[in-house]
Amino acid sequence: MEGMDSDRGDGSGSGALEKLATKLGAFLSDLRVVQSQQYLLSLAHLCHADTQLAYDTWVNLFPQLWGVLSERQRQALSGELSPFMCSGAHVTQMDSHPSTIGCFLEGVVRCKPQPVIRSCILKYLGKTHNFWHGSAIMLEDRAHSSGELPVRPKEPPPYDGNYSEQILNPLKHETLESLSELYASLSERDLWAGLWTDWCRFPETAVAIAYEGQGLFEQAQESYEKAIRRARELHNVSTAPPSVLPEYKLWEEHWCRCSRELGQWEILNEFGKSQNGTNPFLVLENAWRVQDWSAMKEASTQAEPICSENYSARLNLLRGFLALCYPDEQRLNAVEKLIEAASIQSIKQWRRLPPVVSHAHTPLLQLSQQIMELQEATSIHSGLQSGGLTRQAFQTEVKTIFKTWKNRLPNLSDDLSHWSDIFSWRQLHYKHLVKAYEGSTQVDQSNQAMVIVHHSASAIIQYAKVARKHQLHSVCLDSLSKIHSIPSVPVLDCFQKIRQQVKCYLQMSGMMEAAELQEALEVIESTNLKYFTKEMIAEFMALKGSFLAQIGRSEDANKAFSAAVQLHDSLVKAWALWGDYLDQLFAKDRNLTLGVSALTCYLHACRNQSEAKCRKYLARIIWMLTYDDEKGTLAEVVDKYYTGIAPVHWLPWIPQLLTCLVRREGTHILNLLCSVGKAYPQAIYFPIRTLYLTLKMEQREKHKADQQSKASTPSAGSAHPLVGPSPSSSSEQVPSEPMDTGGSMGDAMSGATQLKIQAGAVTLQGSANVSEASLTQLATLQAKITAMASQLQKGVTGTSTMSAQAPQEPSTSAGTPGESAPIRAPASLWRCSRIMHLLRDLHPTLLSALEGIVDQMIWFRENWYEELLRQLNEGLALCQASAFENRTDVANARISPEMTQFVRKLVSTFGIGLEQSGLGGSGAGPLSHEALAKRAQAAAQDPAFQRLKAQFANDFDFSSPGAKRLHTLMAKLKRWIKILELKTKSLQKSFLLEDRCRFLSNFSLATADVEIPGEYLMPKPMPYYVRIGRFMPRVEIVQKHNSTVRRLYIQGDNGKIYPYLVLNDTQVARCRSEERVLQLFNMINLLLDKEKDTCSRHLLFSVPRVVAVSPHMRLVEDNTTNTTLSDIFKQFCHGQGLEWDCVLVQYYDRLAQIQTHG
Repeated sequence: MEGMDSDRGDGSGSGALEKLATKLGAFLSDLRVVQSQQYLLSLAHLCHADTQLAYDTWVNLFPQLWGVLSERQRQALSGELSPFMCSGAHVTQMDSHPSTIGCFLEGVVRCKPQPVIRSCILKYLGKTHNFWHGSAIMLEDRAHSSGELPVRPKEPPPYDGNYSEQILNPLKHETLESLSELYASLSERDLWAGLWTDWCRFPETAVAIAYEGQGLFEQAQESYEKAIRRARELHNVSTAPPSVLPEYKLWEEHWCRCSRELGQWEILNEFGKSQNGTNPFLVLENAWRVQDWSAMKEASTQAEPICSENYSARLNLLRGFLALCYPDEQRLNAVEKLIEAASIQSIKQWRRLPPVVSHAHTPLLQLSQQIMELQEATSIHSGLQSGGLTRQAFQTEVKTIFKTWKNRLPNLSDDLSHWSDIFSWRQLHYKHLVKAYEGSTQVDQSNQAMVIVHHSASAIIQYAKVARKHQLHSVCLDSLSKIHSIPSVPVLDCFQKIRQQVKCYLQMSGMMEAAELQEALEVIESTNLKYFTKEMIAEFMALKGSFLAQIGRSEDANKAFSAAVQLHDSLVKAWALWGDYLDQLFAKDRNLTLGVSALTCYLHACRNQSEAKCRKYLARIIWMLTYDDEKGTLAEVVDKYYTGIAPVHWLPWIPQLLTCLVRREGTHILNLLCSVGKAYPQAIYFPIRTLYLTLKMEQREKHKADQQSKASTPSAGSAHPLVGPSPSSSSEQVPSEPMDTGGSMGDAMSGATQLKIQAGAVTLQGSANVSEASLTQLATLQAKITAMASQLQKGVTGTSTMSAQAPQEPSTSAGTPGESAPIRAPASLWRCSRIMHLLRDLHPTLLSALEGIVDQMIWFRENWYEELLRQLNEGLALCQASAFENRTDVANARISPEMTQFVRKLVSTFGIGLEQSGLGGSGAGPLSHEALAKRAQAAAQDPAFQRLKAQFANDFDFSSPGAKRLHTLMAKLKRWIKILELKTKSLQKSFLLEDRCRFLSNFSLATADVEIPGEYLMPKPMPYYVRIGRFMPRVEIVQKHNSTVRRLYIQGDNGKIYPYLVLNDTQVARCRSEERVLQLFNMINLLLDKEKDTCSRHLLFSVPRVVAVSPHMRLVEDNTTNTTLSDIFKQFCHGQGLEWDCVLVQYYDRLAQIQTHG
């Protein structure tokens, strides 16, 4: 360029161009001598310097090179791939991450067409070189393409022992065998079960797998034994084919697993020894539990030379058990070496697993816990060998270890066999220590022995409790029976044993026969209670009452409950069980006397309880209130006894309490909500504010409808405006609480806030038909708002006086529709106002900050075309639902009257309908109304707006022929959605918060202690709530939920960033319904977390936080890392150049064609 400038200065521009062309020609000539080898060598040097670059280069380069090769070259290279990847030279890469073989295989996977690699090789490479999921995907694709694993599951055919050539082919099911082994290694039990259910030859196998997947191990074990017996009958005549051998192996492995879960260690040990040393690992796993140390030692000798590397850590652990506990040959020095070897090998195995922690890592986590406990037990035995039984330091160390063991328990989702491993190991050392203390006569050591006995009994009871929660009742009862083998069991442990036994009987009562029920009752009644405390006897009587109620002895059950609460009237468990009993009776005949008694019991049961334990009872309390009488008998009980319950327990039930507030029991619920609001104002404020504005909008609409009906009658002109509540509201009147239709919040706001609302009232009254108003009317509306805002700045405080005098002013045109007239607030609205007034008085700073945040939400409103696009999407969804309902006559389907009204409203408002805005109601300040009016005025002055509005009205003119056909309307809606989507996509994608919302931009912890929206929606184990640290500076404009929304980022005081979507909704009832459904999902998640099978699978609903800040505006928590299946499908259709609803269009077109031609 410098040369060109100098030449241009001399006036020779053509010479500069010639020089540039000469240089370019010389550069291209130099490139002729550069070979690809030089480039590749340079790239190779760079790849040696950066591992990630080497990985990315190979993964992207090899598939392209593969596509260049001819078919003959591909076949020749495919033959060399498998021997190369399976070469022993690559074994050293097992512990390298990323592995070179894994990288190489990733490149092979992306080739089209893929090279042919045997399934067994893929399985080996996936397990050895940490390519688990890539190998699994390749095997799945191969199984589907070959027809071995059909898309639609099939019933397994009955197996009769006849073999065909297909079955006799040993390589036929190699892919499925490899895939099954990969699933088992990854602990993907559900995928494994689905594979075998479709593949198995014996129907009994599918039944057993289904039982096992549900945790019904007794039934699964019976089904496996049935399959084994049937196979013996079929194969007594001829030998089994190779293809059935994997299923035989499955029977053996999973029969052993069922036996482990059921605690049948003696049977397993005998089964292992009966195989003549062919399975020493089975003997190793079970012999130490029955203390058959000689058999374990022999099995250890046999297993060591044949042990695989994956089992080596487990083998060293079991050898450590043997070295520590073998009474004839205890080797403490060898234990330390074995612990170190097991630790190193387990870490190596961990590194060979997928990087994301999943079920595949669970066995290693369980193994690490057992290694830790082996090390702790070694320190106990070392102290005993050195004569430390009488030393205080040793006793302190033992107490510390036992306390650690008590707190370090497995998870509920862990298999019961792992719980058995832990508790069986501990029992060995408890017994060893008790035996060491037996000969001592010192009081100190005797007390120490009793402590150890208590730990031993507690371990047995804890194991039985977990077995009961796993629904393994036989294991629970067998475990509890072992407690009698412990001498001098403490009274507390005896009671806990009886308690678990009765609970087990209660769970089994629905499956027990009459004789078994009577036998269980005799066991309960024969219990000697004279050594128990009053609290223990009371709980025992309550449990006995529950059992009597289960078997139908209602009177005896009531007496047992009564005796329980008389013995110990503060025992919450007795009150809870009695409440359950009375609740069941109330549910049958709706007797209010029983309802009062049940409520009293539940409210007493919630005292001094955690939220998780009283959640069920609070739900029942709220449900029973729906059956209250007109006198409020049940609500009086709640009002009388709620004070004993912590306010935090009511937080998840605030929506239901607000529903009660607007019903006839609201007078009694008012005090309860006030007490909760005092402790947690933010949890109450937004819901009560939304309810207040919703009720005011409903009352105003009703008043407007009444005025219109009066105007249509001859006597309407002399009629006085409505004074009193609507028929749907409570019959109670509040004469001292008038409600102006302009809409002030009354006692809920301060004087300045009331002035804001009065100013906003002018906007609401004048904007009922703003979409049809002329530009002059919009200017007049803006002038009124500006005047009210100027009065607010001058400090005018006469608003409350105006509001109080409004009912007294006579209306000159009371019968004219749309004219403002005073109406009196109903009781429900007055209750909401009272709660808000209380919150304002107690927490003025917090409520001022919350109101400031809500007032700023006006800047997150949609533009007119975004609002119109959202409404069109809603209309299209309604049309699609209607089209499916009328699919029997596609050609003659017509739009419903409701849809006609919806479209006409769209034509009249066309995206600037202020009456649909939650902030256009009675809850916003004058500045918000001014901003809305300015937006409406700017839109009305926009030429594009006027042109599109005219075209829109012309397209949706129902007077034209065929305009009311449903599918014609759907086509028009789709066309307008495309037009508006193109306009929306061409606009900015974000804006700075400081440019529009100065209050939010400057907000910090110093402003007010405001929690993150939705913090109180779900109970927490710890009373810690994240507060808003600040609002992030940039707001994004994104497409979510078929609308254009603003994504606001909030930083909590914990440093985490919380994204929220600001949603504008017009359908208030649907929004509240969605929030109740999300609340239900939250409650279901708590239940899923308590069940073993759902907890182990991590089955939970993904529930975002949703907070309604006004009737038409919500804050919805967003997860930027998640996407929906609908979005994935739309992206796929966009990539294919298709409309996302093309399938629906083809469906209806084909359906119409079939209906037309008969």
